[in-house]
Amino acid sequence: MRTARPKLSVCVITRNEERFIGQCLASVAVLQPHELIVVDSGSTDRTVAIAEAHGARVLPITWRDDYAWARNQAIEQASGDWILFLDADEYWEGGALGPLLARTPPAVGGFLLERADVYLDPDSGRKISCPVGIVRLFRKNATFRYAYRVHEQINSSISGASSRIEVLRAGRLIHQVFALSQEFIQRKQANYLRLLEESLREAPQDEWLRYQQAKTLWFLKREPEALQLFRELSGPYTASLVIRCSACCNAAILLQAAGQAPAAIALLQHSLQLHPGQSLGYLILGDVYYGQGQYGRAAQCYLRTKSSLNTLRFEAIIPGDLYLYPAERLYKLGCCFLAAGRFTLARLLFRWGLHRQASSVNCLYGLAIVALARRDMAAARRYTRRCQAENPEWQRLRELSSRLGLEASPAAVTWG
Repeated sequence: MRTARPKLSVCVITRNEERFIGQCLASVAVLQPHELIVVDSGSTDRTVAIAEAHGARVLPITWRDDYAWARNQAIEQASGDWILFLDADEYWEGGALGPLLARTPPAVGGFLLERADVYLDPDSGRKISCPVGIVRLFRKNATFRYAYRVHEQINSSISGASSRIEVLRAGRLIHQVFALSQEFIQRKQANYLRLLEESLREAPQDEWLRYQQAKTLWFLKREPEALQLFRELSGPYTASLVIRCSACCNAAILLQAAGQAPAAIALLQHSLQLHPGQSLGYLILGDVYYGQGQYGRAAQCYLRTKSSLNTLRFEAIIPGDLYLYPAERLYKLGCCFLAAGRFTLARLLFRWGLHRQASSVNCLYGLAIVALARRDMAAARRYTRRCQAENPEWQRLRELSSRLGLEASPAAVTWG
């Protein structure tokens, strides 16, 4: 007897998203959703018309400065067995979910998805793809609701109902941060900070809100305030182990940037003692060691980072900790060998990374640097042109181009 395919409701909240909503809704066609629900908070552009053209049911709302409330409006209207949330500037990359959902045991209430945040570093222009974990796929359940006005999450609601959250490996979300202007992102983050501060006046000890406040302050370049908050959250009075570990790691990044590498290393080692199975601590510790010229130790740390979702369990994931893309890990390992003057091994690792991801700008850049070190100007130009085609905004490529007529120096590669 065949099991009936569960119905899937795909939900999006929008306001003036005409640039993205079409791609977002088109991307989920492979999932054969039972319905598309768009909760719109007063768009004045073509968002609603585009959504309706894709077959979505549009629910108009008056904005209340509460992202959780808006998402919960969609949940109330959804009639599927499962609900998948996307933001308008995201799209689905992967296959169908029907067979997976049909065989998912009742004890599983939701799935953590990989979301690749693809953005341009505002200082260097380098395109970066960062895999983060987020719970966006869950059962329709009377008790599953989002919490928090901003940086809303449904994890606690699912876990509080004694349901499990597992890691989804059948697809991921692509978040097109690079398509947003820096001015828009700055305004958005400033608004997030306002909502966080208002929420903290009501719940001043809430660790999730304080953690997100620290991250937002950091984004807004208020580093001393962010560091103070991260250090407070890294202390023994923080109840959530995963937030405590992540706070240690984020504080370490800020300390390293301030020239306090020993303090950064101590915090990272403390985080790894608390949670030895994490990737984030090893990744950042590797970067700190690399910055200190300790390339062997850096390589050992990079080798201990995870490079796949397949070994991850939801309860072991700390905020910001998912895994390091295989090509990115090979690039970082190659940089360690290149900085140590071992050009052949470095080139092998960069090529291996390019085999894993043909568009890896970092591995192309690494190969160009190796070619310069070997005085192979033709190869250096060839790899540089490929880099420029993938990431023309990257300022370091301009520096590399200007060096193509000069004698190369086997200096350590920097990323950023």
